[in-house]
Formats: sequence, structure tokens, C-alpha cells
Amino acid sequence: EEAGVYWFEEPIDIDDIEGHAMLRAARRSVRIATGENHYTASGFLPFVQADAIDVLQADVSRAGGITEVNKIQAMARAHHLQWNPHTFNDILTVVSNLHLVAASPHPAMFEWDVTYNELMTHLTTEPIEVVDGLLHPPTGNGLGVEIDEDFVADHVWAGERSIGTGAGMRV
Repeated sequence: EEAGVYWFEEPIDIDDIEGHAMLRAARRSVRIATGENHYTASGFLPFVQADAIDVLQADVSRAGGITEVNKIQAMARAHHLQWNPHTFNDILTVVSNLHLVAASPHPAMFEWDVTYNELMTHLTTEPIEVVDGLLHPPTGNGLGVEIDEDFVADHVWAGERSIGTGAGMRV
């Protein structure tokens, strides 16, 4: 706490509700955050009911899409908790979460992964850029971005992927 940490993200096993509650009760100021690996509002509810977290980190690409994340945001607001999206997958996830943050009555911070990832830099025809420390949601139709169809065509995978050891276990 002396280091000025704003939140401690997933400090223990993501399914350990009791452990999160104990940790949250023991801390003085550092917020406890979890949720990037929870998949619906019902996955967050036990943590909220147990008074186990301060920051709900729903990820639109994992938590059931925009509608489900809106439910998670509403849950956070109803319990005076913070919602902050987890955003590390691809530019479509970033843009979806960015629109949710922009539309939120209580805007959160926005995670921005700066490691190189072609799904962040080349999947759309126009990049999303941080300007003066701020991200602005694109204003075009839908999510506001246009998919780079050539990039997608160049990255189609036509092979098989094993999902098990039994016969016919291929996708």
C-alpha cells in the first residue's frame, strides 16, 4: 500500500471468492480487482455478494459481449464498485470496450496494451491511437472501424487443430 498501487489485479486464484473477501477485508486502501476470466454477470455476482472485490474487470470478448458487460457495469454501479474493462486481445475487443467506457455514466480507466500485436495494428483499416493520453472511440457505423479484408484473407488458417486424442476430435 505504501507504493501507491491503485489496484491489485487477480492476486489469488480467480475462483477463490472467500480468499478475495479475506484479502479485501485485510487491505487498507489498495483495491482488489478481478474478472478478466469471468464469463457472465452471474460469474461476478458471487464476488459482489461476498464483498470480495472493488473492481470488476469484465472483458467484452470473454464475458458474453456488449449486452452482458452492460449488465456487469450495472451490477458494479448498484453496489458502488468500479468497472474497468480488461482489454488485451484484438482491436475489435478494444473498440467494443472503448465504446462501453465512453457510454458509461462513471467512466473507468482504460487498459491499453502497448506490446506489438498484429490483431491490434492491422486488423482494421485505420489505427486507434492514444493522443495526449486519451483514446477516443471511432465514430463510424457500428463499432466505428472497418475490417481490413486483405489482412484477414492473408491470415486465414486452413489447417486442422486437435482438441483431443479420440477419433474425430478435429476442428
